[in-house]
Amino acid sequence: PTSDVNDFDKAKVFLMNADRKLKELPLTHPRGFAFSPDSKKLAVVVPEEEDPWMDNGAVEIVDLSDLSKKRVVVKHDLNIELVSWTEKGFFVSWIEDCTISLGLLGEKGTISRLTNEDQLVMASSTTPNGEHLAMAMATDDEPVEIYLDGKKLTDIASLQPKRERVRKERLSWKSNDGTEIHGVLNLPADFDSMKKHPLVVLVHGGPTWTALAARVTSSYYPIEQLVSKGVLVLEPNYRGSEGYGRDFRKLNYRNLGIGDYEDVISGVDHLIEKGFVDEDLTGVMGWSQGGYISAFCATYGKRFKAASVGAGISNWMTYHVNTDIHEFCHRYLGDNPWKDPQIYEQTSPMTYIKNASTPTLIQHGGSDTRVPPPNAFELYQGLREMNVPVRLVIYKGMGHGADKPGLHRAIMIQNLAWFSHYLLGEPLEESFKLKRVDREKTEKS
Repeated sequence: PTSDVNDFDKAKVFLMNADRKLKELPLTHPRGFAFSPDSKKLAVVVPEEEDPWMDNGAVEIVDLSDLSKKRVVVKHDLNIELVSWTEKGFFVSWIEDCTISLGLLGEKGTISRLTNEDQLVMASSTTPNGEHLAMAMATDDEPVEIYLDGKKLTDIASLQPKRERVRKERLSWKSNDGTEIHGVLNLPADFDSMKKHPLVVLVHGGPTWTALAARVTSSYYPIEQLVSKGVLVLEPNYRGSEGYGRDFRKLNYRNLGIGDYEDVISGVDHLIEKGFVDEDLTGVMGWSQGGYISAFCATYGKRFKAASVGAGISNWMTYHVNTDIHEFCHRYLGDNPWKDPQIYEQTSPMTYIKNASTPTLIQHGGSDTRVPPPNAFELYQGLREMNVPVRLVIYKGMGHGADKPGLHRAIMIQNLAWFSHYLLGEPLEESFKLKRVDREKTEKS
């Protein structure tokens, strides 16, 4: 296979010796590797069954002398990733209920947890004997700090400027079909539940990612800035999100858009019923898959006062013929658009463009190969011709995600201006347009 992302499912593993001779290892759909402490064996994460997109990961151990294999199947409904193989066993990480955990996996498939639900491990490293563990970890109360064997070595929080803290609360609700959905609500420290607040929904990408409950911040969306203005921010873990088991990950199969919309709207309604959200002042924003869901919310329904679509899919046919990862459509929609045009139409935001009324900000990288710019152009033109307020921003040279500080800053400034205008009545033009120094940072940084 080639390095093309479409060949992901055909990936192979080879071992090269000192004479540069290659030996193929008997592994299918590999992801994540770790050598044993004596380097005589190799552990690889592979799908527990046959589906590399939906299955939980199992650990396959290959003896490099004779290529014999042994499999360790995790006894919990968790999708693990290998961190390292030590004398104590396998250090593994996994996403679970709004956090990223760390533990030790034994050869019988049991996991001994090393962190709790209030701790989020962003990165970790161990010594070969497993006696010492370094982690970049955040908690519900502190931002990411460096820890060694449980002792905090840094105090990054003290270096940050003073700012009001955002409270993050885990919550759950029932979607329209009875599915339990979890998420994170961002609140001001002095939150008053007796008042009605504007609400913005931040939809994560993936879809196999998750909203995080620890004290980490978004590099695209102004969560803290909105909360400081009295706007609540809900981050739902809609169906297909990581962290709730294999069956939950599969719930959006041939149910993209519509199922996502119900999960988002049911979360909004849950907060409205609690009495502290103004149902007339709600917005939705997201990047990549989150941008797609935001676009769907903007055209399929009329519940939101404003929307922001970042690198989002607007039409699955347009996406399929332009993207660099066609297999995504096959895995989530079941077939190609020529054999099953109905599912592509049913799940596309553009199908419902005549129903659209939500003012929409569209942000997209000009060099995005994952979700190419025609998706943005199509949504923009459709909203224009339906007389819906819309702005399109194309970031020159940017791919599917921002990789320069100036781009992150521009994306965040424009989102803050957009929602401050439509939810809080603040002027748009002056704050939306980047100052000259910010434009230069965006182009050069």
